[in-house]
Amino acid sequence: MKKIDFLSLVSCSLVLLRVVVSFRHPNSRMLWRIRTSSSITTRASDFLLVAGREEQGSAVLSTHTSDVEEEGQAWKNGTTAKDEASSGILHNSASSSSTLLFGTLYPLLVPIESCSVEQMSPTALAYIGDVVFELFVRCRYVWPNRRMSSLQDRVVNIVRAETQANLLAEMVLDDVVLKLTKKEKHVIIRGRNAVGGKKSGSRGTVYQDATALETFLGYTYISNPGRCKDILSWIQRRLDEMDNTTEANIL
Repeated sequence: MKKIDFLSLVSCSLVLLRVVVSFRHPNSRMLWRIRTSSSITTRASDFLLVAGREEQGSAVLSTHTSDVEEEGQAWKNGTTAKDEASSGILHNSASSSSTLLFGTLYPLLVPIESCSVEQMSPTALAYIGDVVFELFVRCRYVWPNRRMSSLQDRVVNIVRAETQANLLAEMVLDDVVLKLTKKEKHVIIRGRNAVGGKKSGSRGTVYQDATALETFLGYTYISNPGRCKDILSWIQRRLDEMDNTTEANIL
């Protein structure tokens, strides 16, 4: 795996955690503690003590500890079936990551099945769209490695309301690539009107447009992931143009 700055990984992980927390509101209290310890047994045990399920945690811990010991011995011997499998995964990282995302990870990052996206408020959709957009931007710029301050400046410049408003304006006018449907335009209008009157002047208009974009992203992310991918791909191409222009100006 390519080396990525630790703080950059933490930054993206926190945004991903926000996605999960945005959707999940468990009734039971859960205890997630990770103590600073050199013992893998202690750290694994603390992490698995969820909702008081010590017995299950102990069983999983026992299996996990055995696996670690076996893999450690296999590593000393130089070869194992797991090594071969891992090698195959590394050679097909793109496809396997995609399978993992949509096969196992994505179901955990969407609302519960009883959720009706059509009945969600525009602000709730924007609440999700905000996280989706920020995770997209952070993942875009997290590699290659750069100073954390530089990474943060780059991300903030993209996720700020002014940039989002400009992207929405261009997106609405694009009848060639995206071709927004009447339903999608209605969602955008709902998002824009949801924050009407909260801010005055040009700043208020910018804030409305930025919220409209987040609402649109939240709506498509939940209701139609394929369409959400189309939108993010369009934004990606636009950001490529913006980045190339910035680099040209620097040179």
